[in-house]
Amino acid sequence: MLHMFLSYCKSHIYDIHSLLVGTIIFFLIYVWKGSIDKMIEGWVNKRYSDRTQDRQRAVTRRVWGLIYILVILLAFLLFTAVSVISPLVHNSVPASIISASFAITELEFYKTFIQKKR
Repeated sequence: MLHMFLSYCKSHIYDIHSLLVGTIIFFLIYVWKGSIDKMIEGWVNKRYSDRTQDRQRAVTRRVWGLIYILVILLAFLLFTAVSVISPLVHNSVPASIISASFAITELEFYKTFIQKKR
């Protein structure tokens, strides 16, 4: 039984590393969320001070969409670092993309199910 589990883990080693990287990125974004919110809010208030509150909220949501670009960049950088450290994987663009998708999924899951209940 343990042999089957280890064989399964070895065959999915890139997925396991991608999930690890995606989870690390999720926690990084979660920790940085307060400072990112302040930075975005300050920029929107400064740039769009003449607009209505609804318009400012719409711009804030759009700017928060740029976080996904940050997540993708972090995924590529962090997966590269993990591939240098780990002897089990090599740098892989598809695995980096999977890492970014794991991180984005975790962020959206958090926003949808956990943050809304607070």
